[in-house]
Amino acid sequence: MSIHQYQNPPIMEAVCELRFAPGSDWDLSYPWLYYEKIKSTYVGKPREQKLLSLEPNATGSPSVIEQSKIQFPMEGDTGLLAIGQDVLSVHVNRPYPGWNAFRSRIESALKEYVVVASPIGLRNIGLRYINQVIIPGAQTNVADYFIFPPANILPLECSVDNFMCRNEYIYKDEPIRFALAFARTEPPAGMEGISAYLLDVDMTWQWPSEPLSIESAMNKVDELRRRERIIFEGLVTDKARGIFDAE
Repeated sequence: MSIHQYQNPPIMEAVCELRFAPGSDWDLSYPWLYYEKIKSTYVGKPREQKLLSLEPNATGSPSVIEQSKIQFPMEGDTGLLAIGQDVLSVHVNRPYPGWNAFRSRIESALKEYVVVASPIGLRNIGLRYINQVIIPGAQTNVADYFIFPPANILPLECSVDNFMCRNEYIYKDEPIRFALAFARTEPPAGMEGISAYLLDVDMTWQWPSEPLSIESAMNKVDELRRRERIIFEGLVTDKARGIFDAE
């Protein structure tokens, strides 16, 4: 399958999240030591983000876990770094700067994290691409642009209006999972006479027993990116690609 380089990729946000096997107990000073190393690039005002997640407790029942991250934005909110206990994430927003620039930010952020926190390895690498596909026309035939649109119920002489679906997959060759969400959404504010679609590819590679070495991290990030590109290209048609390549 051909992998295309688009002039106007539909990427609204891309995120790489790294979860670590710690080398020592977490120190509350780590985020601020880290900030000293990256503040010349991430010049926005730091802000706190509270996250809630469900995790099994000692009895196997789910418990609500609260985790805090400190976010360090770039100028104009074109991207940010977020750091919390044993977790680091790198975010880029539209306009997407391209894979080489995004990868460079991930590699640099990882390098500085290792200096500050000295983890022994990685438990999890996530790579997520949230695409917003804008198509001219308030009424469109979804099948013209996407490979797996919801089917029209032809005997009822009706067509799909709004929809949302989410599927989860696991690869056979590696412990990689990905969730694929596809939905019709509201057009961006101020844009009329168009149709908007969300295509969200959220990939996760885990090492629950033996942590992955830090030295192998970027090779794994590259492999996740390669697979994400194959998934995306397998979901869109040439007509959609024409929109992504428009001037």
